[in-house]
Amino acid sequence: KEEFAKIKREIALPNLNPDEFLKLNRQIETSKLKLVEIEKSEKKKIEYQTTLNNKVSELNNLWHEEYKILEKEVSRINEYENSLSISVEYKGRKDIFDAKLREIFKGTGIRGATYDSITSQYKDFIEIYRNTENLNSSLNISENLLAEYKKRFYENLLDLLTFRVDDKFTIKYNDKPLKDHSLGQRATALILFLLAQKETDVLIIDQPEDDLDNQTIYEDVIKEIKSLKGKMQFVFATHNANIPVLGDSEKIISCKYSESKIEVHDGTIDNPSTQKEIVTIMEGGEEAFNRRKNIYELWSLKK
Repeated sequence: KEEFAKIKREIALPNLNPDEFLKLNRQIETSKLKLVEIEKSEKKKIEYQTTLNNKVSELNNLWHEEYKILEKEVSRINEYENSLSISVEYKGRKDIFDAKLREIFKGTGIRGATYDSITSQYKDFIEIYRNTENLNSSLNISENLLAEYKKRFYENLLDLLTFRVDDKFTIKYNDKPLKDHSLGQRATALILFLLAQKETDVLIIDQPEDDLDNQTIYEDVIKEIKSLKGKMQFVFATHNANIPVLGDSEKIISCKYSESKIEVHDGTIDNPSTQKEIVTIMEGGEEAFNRRKNIYELWSLKK
């Protein structure tokens, strides 16, 4: 009591109640303890946030390293001078990004134009996560919609931050997107892609002429094959005479099924018996070959 009276005199509050004073004092001590706990909690939160940001950066760096490997390989293929070119865009599959957005935020009231705005401004969910504070100005949506968006985003944070938006590959043949070409032209592009694998010692293709016309075979495929002879070995199973003849094949093996067995003939293109096999099997026989030859000569004379 003496101590309380002393304190009362010092603070000059005549109506100060001892019980009220003790109550307030206990509240202050309790508040101090709570404040310490809050500070600890905030410190932990900052630590967790820092760890999360570091892990997100590590993941993003790994994705970019993967892209750089792809980009290097694409550049190597493009160094090979032919009609085929390939480009790769980092996280360029906007369609996959858009589909994931619509899946996660379905039912939030977000409209299609907002999804388009998001995919045009951000490459993936990591970029959105790093720019959450600027979403309102960049998306131009109401406060209520923004709050619902952020709520759904953080509810699915792990799924979104680890979602990989694929890199986009664009393949062009004769400076035109491959998807706009015919089936035959796509087949040609595929063969040219295989021929561009310079580190390959042997290339084996079954019927490379499928879906290709003879002009394409000669202009795009055979010329490439001849330029690579000596660097690669080619093994083709084909019914098209242009490939062994115009491709100047080193060895030709012809197969014929007769009387329940397979007859095999092999030789070089300079061998008369091999030439006969080519004319018989691939040209429809000597008569058909000669008739076409005579017709072609007549056409040449008329020019």
